[in-house]
Amino acid sequence: MRKRVVARGSVRIGALPAAALAAVLAACSPGTTGPSPSPPPSPTTASNVVVAGGNAQTAAPGAAVVAAPEVRVTNGLGHGVSGISVQFAVISGGGSVANPHTTTDGRGIASAGTWTLGAREGAQRLRATVSGVGSVTFSATAEQPPEPAALELVAGDGQSAEVATEVTGALTVRAVDGQSLPVAGLQVTFEVISGGGSVSGETTTTDASGRASVGGWVLGTAAGENALRASASGVPPVTFTATGVAGPPATVEAVSGDGQSAEAGTAVPQPLAVRVRDLHGNGVGGATVTFAVTGGGGSIQGGVQTTETSGLATSGGWTLGTTPGPNTATATVTGNGVGGSPVSFDATATAGGGGGGGAFDIVIRYNTGSSPNSAQQAAYDAAESKWEAIISGDLPDVPVNRPAGTCSSSTPIDETIDDVVIWVTLETIDGPGGVLGTAGPCLIRLGSSLPLAGSMRLDVADLANLDSNGLLDEVILHEVGHVLGLGTLWPTLGLLADPAGSGGTDPHFTGSRAVAAFDGIGGTGYVANKVPVEATGGSGTMDGHWRETVFDRELMTGWIDLGANPVSTVTVGALGDMGYAVDPAEADAYALPVSTSVVPRQGGVGALRLVGDMLLVPLEVVDVAGRTVRVIPR
Repeated sequence: MRKRVVARGSVRIGALPAAALAAVLAACSPGTTGPSPSPPPSPTTASNVVVAGGNAQTAAPGAAVVAAPEVRVTNGLGHGVSGISVQFAVISGGGSVANPHTTTDGRGIASAGTWTLGAREGAQRLRATVSGVGSVTFSATAEQPPEPAALELVAGDGQSAEVATEVTGALTVRAVDGQSLPVAGLQVTFEVISGGGSVSGETTTTDASGRASVGGWVLGTAAGENALRASASGVPPVTFTATGVAGPPATVEAVSGDGQSAEAGTAVPQPLAVRVRDLHGNGVGGATVTFAVTGGGGSIQGGVQTTETSGLATSGGWTLGTTPGPNTATATVTGNGVGGSPVSFDATATAGGGGGGGAFDIVIRYNTGSSPNSAQQAAYDAAESKWEAIISGDLPDVPVNRPAGTCSSSTPIDETIDDVVIWVTLETIDGPGGVLGTAGPCLIRLGSSLPLAGSMRLDVADLANLDSNGLLDEVILHEVGHVLGLGTLWPTLGLLADPAGSGGTDPHFTGSRAVAAFDGIGGTGYVANKVPVEATGGSGTMDGHWRETVFDRELMTGWIDLGANPVSTVTVGALGDMGYAVDPAEADAYALPVSTSVVPRQGGVGALRLVGDMLLVPLEVVDVAGRTVRVIPR
């Protein structure tokens, strides 16, 4: 058997094609290493140029397009190449570019800068060329934009912010043409026209949706309305308004009430008043001010007050201590770091001569055509005497000069009033039954909020019936009580809690003297809030009378009973809580009729309901000089 011997490392080549054999031999020839690979692309060699942005835009003839035309130059690996020269040239339509000769940045980007179109409408073209690589072409259309017809407020109107701060909502307008389509490229200018303050980014251009916004609007330092106008060529301007509101309390100062004097145990003529301001001097509304006696005894009615929008807070009446000598009080603003808080007030309690001449005086005047008969005159005289005996202290005299019609007066009022004047009108109201009459104050004193003048209307159709049933004296006495403020002034003086007219179910009088008197007439076991006030009867009855189901025959319930209707120590105590000097000994004998933990009744046999008898007109607040300082709506 023949053996084939192949030397190790040898190659059998006899069977290879000639071309392959030649390649193998070439590879195996001494001094050769085989075929050479292609060299890799150079990172700094440009091989391609493409559009990077700014193509296919539209602008007005002779205007610049919005986005600058840009190209990107890359190497063979697709990486951007920097430092490559790029030539931009307009090739149709006219116009120009800002950067005709430029070079690529680190990303391989080169920008033509601003491309301003030619003056003719139509297609325009721009070419970018990279020598040895190639070129790309940009297109644009020159056409007239739609004519703007209007600016519209889109967002940001009617805001409010603290003075000297920026409003939070964006302020945006929209430009539209006559077809309500958006107008882009319109320059809009924003400028402050009232209130002070400033804007940032005040000039801007509408975008593709026709919208333009101001950068920011900082309001002025004065509280109140601010206005910002947005305007553009060819269209009416539009105005944004915003309200600057005062900042937090920063300072407080006395306005009135310091350095007064009055008879010991009586109220000073003027209230204590302060004004709270913010850092920029604006009056701060809604701040809490506490008025308190700090020396000499006495008391302040309505010691906790809330400032009005102007920053003014006014106490109730300041009744001095019973011992002649110095009295002091303070007004403190709630909050830290309020300059001037607390404010101090001084007053002197004198041994006598604090008022207008002695005892409390009620004057009743009858309007034209309202002359009473003898029985009615006697009822009014009796009512005057009763209330003048109960109220023992004089109130400050006040000069009053008002036209006819004030407090329903038929003649002008020109006199110095001491202490209360009531104008009475006898007229037809609604015929027999229904409303018998209405009464209440219309002018009240600044500070004490006690009445200066009031009005009383009685239905002539009911007077004869009241007289024949023995109820005339009781009704007139009751109505004069309303003019003195019983029921009609309780909310104003802050003495009524949980009013039914505001959704409450258990209205009650909170004065401490009335509560003590209620306990004294048998109310210690009463299980609800004291002193209970009427929750039924509608406006003019509820919230202004003692609760009939508890007090029964007491004069100041919403019902008058046949027979006696006593003025209880609770009513006298309520007058004292309101700020009057009173004599409890003048109250009538009275006790609660049954255990007040039980609801006994709603009006007794023969009880006459006083429908809506409280006259609740706006109250003019009059200062010691007779000037109206404000009006309290009701």
